[in-house]
Amino acid sequence: MGRHVLFISAAFYPNGASGAHRPSQFAKYLPEHGWTPFVVRVDWTPANCGACYAPSLAERGDFCETVSVPYGGGPKNGFGRLARRLLKPAFPYRYPFCLCRSMLAAADAAAAQRKFDAIWSTYRGGVNHYVASRISRKYGIPWVADFRDLPDQSYDTPETRRAVRAEIRTCASAAALVTTSPALTAIAAKRHQVPVHTILNGFDPDDFPEPDARVSSRFCMRYFGVLYEFRDPAPLLQAVDLLAGEGGVNLDDLQLEFYGSSPERVAELVGAHRCAKVVRCEAWVDRHRMIPLQQKASVLLLLKSPGAGGSIPAKLFEYLAAKRPILNIPGDGDVVDGILRETGAGMSLASPEEIARTLGQWYKEWRASGAVPFRGVPERIAAYSRRSQAGTLAKILEGVCGGKT
Repeated sequence: MGRHVLFISAAFYPNGASGAHRPSQFAKYLPEHGWTPFVVRVDWTPANCGACYAPSLAERGDFCETVSVPYGGGPKNGFGRLARRLLKPAFPYRYPFCLCRSMLAAADAAAAQRKFDAIWSTYRGGVNHYVASRISRKYGIPWVADFRDLPDQSYDTPETRRAVRAEIRTCASAAALVTTSPALTAIAAKRHQVPVHTILNGFDPDDFPEPDARVSSRFCMRYFGVLYEFRDPAPLLQAVDLLAGEGGVNLDDLQLEFYGSSPERVAELVGAHRCAKVVRCEAWVDRHRMIPLQQKASVLLLLKSPGAGGSIPAKLFEYLAAKRPILNIPGDGDVVDGILRETGAGMSLASPEEIARTLGQWYKEWRASGAVPFRGVPERIAAYSRRSQAGTLAKILEGVCGGKT
């Protein structure tokens, strides 16, 4: 007969934001492991989702049965903005209240009409966990709380401390927790009395068909994501300048592309570097376009350094699936570096000199064949697919149902 799980996740396809991939892809692959999801989510449209709306995801339809609730959007006037500034920090697991009430009503109706063996919800936002906790207590259904991030993983402020207190209160009824990195698991285990598991982020193998050709007319290095203040491409820019100055590369052959950051931010970071003339930027790119861009890059760039609370960029796993060499700068000395070594998919380098040496070698390979060979190990990369990870989640759900986690 199989088991049934109630998913609580406002973020879900066709919302193409990063937070929607994990719940949507788990819902897709859990049935292969004996679990049928029913999802309570937001009714995402181009009007309420903006640039994050992905028509290509909407065209696929749902992977499973869902119920959608309306999303009211952000504050529409000055009073609303003031209310958000006051109420969101005070009630981080219940704000926005209208969305919370709608999702709670939809989840309550589903639980009253169906038999669920477990509940799974994911943070952010906290509303998902609040709804799951209420339904878990009312119907006696074991609940697993998933955290893609922790509120205090990067900053310690009065607001994050309030969010942690709300987390502890809300998740007191959870049977188990899941986080996306060993570091976050260690943090969560210190403040919760239930088992805490780790399921890293991953990729959907169906999103990454084999491209027609790897050969490209330019040696193209591509970065996808926001260039936050703790993501610094300076060592890369210095390395390219160094290579060009020594004659190791012809700048006319190069293209350095940034997707996901404002042109102003990229221009500020690039400054007067010699390689500035080969830099281009696009602030937003639809996922339908992004994946082919990743697959056709000569090199994929990651900017991950130590810190940031032990988080692992979700982009890393898409890069693994794209099967292009990954260059991580400067390296986190932790999980990201380990994944690159384990899979053979790339390397972490810190100094401009060592970056220049590696880029110089890859450039020679590109000059010889039109492509940089990908040296990743397929079976090791496959461990990070959502199909494989859904099996891990299924075991956790089985555990909370049987009382063994």
